Amino acid sequence: MSQKLKFNEEIISTAAEPISSKDLLLRLSTLQEELSNMDQSSIDLSSLESIKDDLINKKLLKNTNLGIQILVSCCLSDILRLFAPNAPYNNINLLNIFKLFINQFAYLTNVDSSYYNNYIYLLERVAEIELIALLTDLDNCEKLLLQLFETFYNLSNNVSNDHLESLMVDILGEVISEVNQLDLKILKLILNKFLVNSKNLKNQSNFKVPGFNISLKLCELNSDKMSRLITYFFSEMILQATNDNDNDISSDSDSDDENKSSSKRGTIDIIQLKKIHNLAIELWRYVPEVLTSVLGLLDNELEAEDLIIRSTATDTVSNILSVYPSRINFSSTYTETYMNWLKKPLDISFEIRICWLNGISKILENRNDLSNDLINGILKTLMDSNEKVRYQTIIELSKLKPETFLNNILNNSLSNALLKLLREKNPLIRNEIIYFLSTLYNYQSENNIIDNDNDFIKKIPNNILELIF
Repeated sequence: MSQKLKFNEEIISTAAEPISSKDLLLRLSTLQEELSNMDQSSIDLSSLESIKDDLINKKLLKNTNLGIQILVSCCLSDILRLFAPNAPYNNINLLNIFKLFINQFAYLTNVDSSYYNNYIYLLERVAEIELIALLTDLDNCEKLLLQLFETFYNLSNNVSNDHLESLMVDILGEVISEVNQLDLKILKLILNKFLVNSKNLKNQSNFKVPGFNISLKLCELNSDKMSRLITYFFSEMILQATNDNDNDISSDSDSDDENKSSSKRGTIDIIQLKKIHNLAIELWRYVPEVLTSVLGLLDNELEAEDLIIRSTATDTVSNILSVYPSRINFSSTYTETYMNWLKKPLDISFEIRICWLNGISKILENRNDLSNDLINGILKTLMDSNEKVRYQTIIELSKLKPETFLNNILNNSLSNALLKLLREKNPLIRNEIIYFLSTLYNYQSENNIIDNDNDFIKKIPNNILELIF
């Protein structure tokens, strides 16, 4: 047996029959309760024809009374539910409906409102029935989608509620799955949370970055789609950074205008370029799956003619490799990019060779599966023709814990190269290698682990004394 709407009162005020706000609120509340209890499978849609049209009357959609706004919104959400999958409104009407919906979501910050449960109800309806898909099909929906994302991220700044967060993720995730492209402003809003979270980690802060969980879940739940969108984002932002564009990836830059200006060399905005690549590192830390295509861009950058781009890419790969363990093994999955990175000890620029060195200590401390590959590079930089490269090699090796170096890295070739370096002509390099080798020897002796079979450790004192006598 089909259900028919019983509600038969007027909800549009006229000059002949005015309706007070108090009466209208009561009528809308009655209507909303009845609609909410109606079953889509048994409803007689013809009984809704009149009320569905009344609900989109401008006197209701543009009413300034907050109670009327939210009750009309809840009623409309149920009208859309009952008529699904075919919305009974044209595109213009749907745009007005969703504009009303999105405006209501902002009031979810007011938990003391007498209509708070109605705001929750509206959010639940939009999420559960995937109503937002109707908006994504409309022309000129971009501004409303941006407003939706901004509203939800603003909510995350002011409200800590797991249920609300889950609903917001469902709605925004539906948007991502339905659209072909997202506005760059929306992508910035999502991705900037990873950069803000990174600053927190560096400052060892336990403060939870508002909105970070939303961004993380959106990337995790929509990894395939986000991978394509993020590739587009990176391409656009790198293009802007290398064309001296003022479009900043984040709105909370650490640097003032003077620092920004001084950071630009030629047509490259260095700060912007580094932010983009720092974002890649943070995405790899949490959702490496979304960087599938971005890493192709990184591979191209490793071979770029421009020194700044090449060094930034080298540093980025180093940082990605130091994130361990990871759900994806970079070296085996992105073999070509990894091999290009391994060639950097032979780069024509000594600055790139030093840049490569600057990243090896973190990698070697965090993992030992790449030790052999990195040792081959270190052997090259220990014999580099440039003194700065040789010096930096020792500096980076000195950053390692003695046990890491001795147990995971040291081999015959490396030990011979290090002992040979004691004869270095440059006093800075010679002093640094003496200090490094002495530290290793002291570590072994202080811990009573001098190994008679370890020729390298035994040779250290005599080789140093031979420099004097």
